[in-house]
Amino acid sequence: MESAGSGRRTVAPDVLKTLRELLGPNLFRIYERGQCFRTAYWILDFIKTRGDGTTHDYTAELVHGTPLYQGTDPLAVGKLIGHAWVEVDTPEGIQCIDVLSGPGSIPELVFLPQRIYYIAGAMKEEHMIRIPWEEALRLSNEKETYGPWETLPGDPVMVD
Repeated sequence: MESAGSGRRTVAPDVLKTLRELLGPNLFRIYERGQCFRTAYWILDFIKTRGDGTTHDYTAELVHGTPLYQGTDPLAVGKLIGHAWVEVDTPEGIQCIDVLSGPGSIPELVFLPQRIYYIAGAMKEEHMIRIPWEEALRLSNEKETYGPWETLPGDPVMVD
């Protein structure tokens, strides 16, 4: 699906449905607290390959950034933290895909409109680094890690 006049390709709803069905119930098996960079990379890779190794031309990117911490750690509350998530074009607009988790909680895959996600995390564009899938693939192979591959903007206090 093409976004009207933009040249951007929206993610087919069945891809996101499959992501929810496959990853959602199994997230607790693969997600460890503090592994947002790995999890976001896997989500982007699934969207771009549909899990079958065939590359799809959807507009989706990995984002490394420094949102305002919203958790329960008293030393980090109100401070910027290192974090990773995925942004995709959908027929409803840009959606942010992330994992919500906390100490003792079961991680949950969430899909939020970009505007809501940015408000919740007090996001600033200058505190984000957008990484296309091809670049993320290259960097993960080259650096042998899922990220971060760069100095995160905003001087974060911890990497989640």
